[in-house]
Amino acid sequence: MDLDVFRACAGLLEAAPFLRWLSLGESVEEFAGLMRLQLDLRLEANHLDRFSTNFSGSRQVSFPRPVRPLVSDGVLVESFEGGEPIATHLTGEDGVVKRRLARIGVDAFLKMCFLDNFVHGDMHPGNMLVSGGGADDLRLVLLDAGITTELSDRDKENFVLLFSAIVKGDGREAGRLMLDNARDHRCQDPEAFCEGMRGLVDEALGSKLRLESISAGEVLRKAFSLACTHRVKIESNFASICIAIMVLEGVGRRLDPTLDILNAAIPVLAARTLRYKAGLG
Repeated sequence: MDLDVFRACAGLLEAAPFLRWLSLGESVEEFAGLMRLQLDLRLEANHLDRFSTNFSGSRQVSFPRPVRPLVSDGVLVESFEGGEPIATHLTGEDGVVKRRLARIGVDAFLKMCFLDNFVHGDMHPGNMLVSGGGADDLRLVLLDAGITTELSDRDKENFVLLFSAIVKGDGREAGRLMLDNARDHRCQDPEAFCEGMRGLVDEALGSKLRLESISAGEVLRKAFSLACTHRVKIESNFASICIAIMVLEGVGRRLDPTLDILNAAIPVLAARTLRYKAGLG
């Protein structure tokens, strides 16, 4: 019933010509597929195994382990993970610990996006535990891996190129990439679209994407609005990653509003480039 309501709302919104470029209907169907898959807890167990493998070399990020054979479509028994909810730190006084937690969370998310291509889609405070003592001994435990996002090889490469252009401050290149790689667009004025992206990126870089100065959600809203205005289609899986960024932003802003996301992304993108040149994908 709820999904039918979502589908009806998406259909009504997409009746407005400029909103069809947001892929609302496709996003609803993608979400519906994820919800159906979540009914089989064996999938979440597989997600946990995959995340644990991806972060096996990290002492700062971990995931619960499925307790096999106590896993079925309707039952998932996981390892007990000690810790306290990250929410207890959101209003805490220890600025060093808060800044460290923010950096661990952002670094983990960037790794998922650019190195692993397997992104936890629900990183809100209720799905994060903190263990350890001081700032040098913190560990972030991520729970509830039912919702994930994984891009196709084509979309992954396009996403990396787009984000790299933004990090380099080349908004016009970002606009060109969006036009060249969109599966559907009817842009009548590519020059105006690229110029709009240049202005948007220049504005973001002016604040260095510090959470205290700019909202990633606001930047994405403006980018989506620009795409709608110029009839450039936003892919649904790309929108899913953007939503995950907005969810994480809310946590990061409360922990460390001075965190510079672009600066944090540079070493991850460099590692991604080296991996690509080595033929490792």
